[in-house]
Amino acid sequence: LDKLADLMKRTPKMKVQLEGHTDITGSDKQNIQLSKHRVLVVKHYLVEKGIEGSRIATEAFGSSKPLVQNLDEKGRSLNRRVEMKILDL
Repeated sequence: LDKLADLMKRTPKMKVQLEGHTDITGSDKQNIQLSKHRVLVVKHYLVEKGIEGSRIATEAFGSSKPLVQNLDEKGRSLNRRVEMKILDL
């Protein structure tokens, strides 16, 4: 995250989208809330590092976009994540 903040400071027009994901543990409603919380924590960190909040969009997907199957703890841990997409440079 520090590297992303530094890159965004050096690239003032850069805008990103943070996307929150969870594993399948819990209800859909809980997973959406958890994925929202994840992206907001990351956004808050970047804002604290001096990045304007308007440059950071967020979206929460819950468990709807897994990277791998949720068959075991290793798979579930890989699905609990925040991804970042560059929207504009």
